[in-house]
Amino acid sequence: REIHSPKLFYPAVGRLQIAYRLTTDGKFQEAVENFRLILLSV
Repeated sequence: REIHSPKLFYPAVGRLQIAYRLTTDGKFQEAVENFRLILLSV
C-alpha cells in the first residue's frame, strides 16, 4: 500500500466534516475538541 494513498485520508475527512458541522451548529467546545484530536492525529 502506498503511504500517500487517498483512501488513508477518508476517515480524517469525515472527522473534519463532523467538527465543521459542530461549529456551524454552535457547539464550539465540542468542535474545538474534535479539531484538536484531528490535529494530534497528524
